Formats: sequence, C-alpha cells, structure tokens
Amino acid sequence: MKGIIRFSILIGLTALLSTGCGPASSSSATVKILPEQCNVPANGTIGLTLAGSLHGNPTIQWEATGGLIRSTGSGFTAELSAPPTLGEVVVTARISGSATLTVNRSCVVFAPDTSTPESSPTPTATPILEQTVIISEVMANPCGSDDFKKWNEYVELYNYGDHPVDVGGLWLYDPGETGTPDQIIAWDNRLPTTLLPQGLITDSTVIPPRGFAVILSPLYPQGSDPYRMPYRFPAGTLLLTIEGSERLGDDLLSIVGEGRPDFLVLYEGGFNSVSKVISSYGGPTPARYPYEFSDPTPYDNFPLLLHDCSSAERIDPLGPDVAENWYEVRNGGSPGTAPYPLP
Repeated sequence: MKGIIRFSILIGLTALLSTGCGPASSSSATVKILPEQCNVPANGTIGLTLAGSLHGNPTIQWEATGGLIRSTGSGFTAELSAPPTLGEVVVTARISGSATLTVNRSCVVFAPDTSTPESSPTPTATPILEQTVIISEVMANPCGSDDFKKWNEYVELYNYGDHPVDVGGLWLYDPGETGTPDQIIAWDNRLPTTLLPQGLITDSTVIPPRGFAVILSPLYPQGSDPYRMPYRFPAGTLLLTIEGSERLGDDLLSIVGEGRPDFLVLYEGGFNSVSKVISSYGGPTPARYPYEFSDPTPYDNFPLLLHDCSSAERIDPLGPDVAENWYEVRNGGSPGTAPYPLP
C-alpha cells in the first residue's frame, strides 16, 4: 500500500454564458464526466464520456494534469492513458458552444498489483478496447409506406459483458445506394427538449452490463398516424440517435427489409475508415473502408426477408452473424428487451 494516495472524487461544474459573465445555467448542472468512479492502473487506459444535455454542435477539448488524453468519436468521448506514477489525475472537458462549460473529474492512478486500504473500494478500470456489444435486433421493416418507415426503424444493441461499455462515437453503416456512415451519440446531444416517457436514459452513451440500448432515427418523435409507433421501452433503456443524418442507414430508403434487405455494420473508425468491426447483421464481408463492405451471398434469405411491422432479432448473443442465429419478431419487434442474461 506504500505510495498510494487516497482522495475524494471531485466534480466541478462551472459555466460562463457567451453573452458575458454571469451565473451558470441550470442545464449545466446535468453535464458530467463518466464513469463516476474513475480508477485506472498506472500506465493503463480508461474510457471517459460526457453525459448530460448539450445543445447544438459544441466543440469539446479534453485535458489532463497527468498522462495522455485523446478525444475519440465526435469529441463526446475520450481515452485517458495514465502516467506511471500513482496518485491523482484531474481530467477536464472544455465545452464551447452557445455557452462555455468546464467539467472536471478526478481519477485515481493505482498500482496494478497492490490493493487499496480497507476503507477504500477496490479500484477497477474499464478498458476502452474491451467491446462486449452486439447488434441484437434490427427493425428493418416497420409498418406503412416509406413516409412512415423513416420514423420507426431502430437498431438495438446489447452488452453481454460484466463491465459498462461506451458506444458513443461508434459508427453504423448500411450499404444502400445513398448510404453514409452514421455516428452514434446520446439522444440528448441532438434532441435535448424532446418529451419521452419517464424512466429512459437519454443523456449517456454507456451501456451497463447486460443492458440494452436502442438507436432511433432523430425523426422518431415526429411520427404520425396511422403508423406512428410509440414503442414501449422497458424502464432503464438507453436511447441513442445519430449525429448528422435524418435516417438510419441509407439516407433515402433507410434500412430496407422488404424486397432488397440491407446488412448493417457497427464499427470503430471514422466516416471513411474502419479500424475494428464490433458487430454486424446480415453477414457482410470484412473491409478496411465502409464502402467496401459487401454481401457475399446477395440472393439468399440473409439479411432476413421480413413481413411488414417486423424486426430481426439475434437468438444467441454470443453466436455468429449467420441466418440460423436470427429470427423474425412480428407486430412491432421488441426494442429494449430480449431473452438474454440480465443482471
């Protein structure tokens, strides 16, 4: 235990409105850096993410008093590489937009082979490269014509691991003729004023162990009768959306599941590059660039040919992306739930 420094986690929230000096806005108090207990081994890494309501398209700059920190994704997430010395590192996110907001989080740097004193919890780190997330369900053929499908499509993610995983900054790709990669962000980062049912998580991109997240089109709240589908998400479901596009997948036809079904790829990388495939639906071939993904057997029944108002759900969360490991869920799918292990 020699050399270990004990301290309390400090969170500082200050805001300076762009119109001049004044008190912090009430919404700033909802912004924080996760995880709550930031513990990382010396020379180790940990993923960080902003959680809260951020309006517009803010610019985010990450800083740290020790080690190295780099922004990932669109800036809402970062990776801290801890220094070799034990102690405290203060991470700061400076958010510039309609207002300037500074958020701080203190992190413990501990010795990997040394336990903490009995009065302190045993520190644990969440490696940013440990991805235990899969595409678990795809609402690829919602009810109605194209005018209604665009509101109701969704992609469900499931974290089968024992640690939370941040999916902020990951990308979804659909190979439609007008498809462009979609970057995943927290729902509140794009639609902070949207009224949604109580009990849903809209200000984070962190999926808890054996928890679900549902990626919705930003048009979802605009759905209208007769095919408006206000899905009944279980309490605690994490809702996500995409940063730039209006539709999931193909910008014109979305995720088509009838007549010309498309596959989906969840990956790390960028708009024009793929560094790691996290999960997929439809069995695409590997590729280094999003536009090089392809369906090796385009004339089979995979991706599934679905009836109206139906989704495709993965059977075994640890099983391969093959036709035999997916089945059709009729009558609106089952967003936010599946017969998988729960906490």
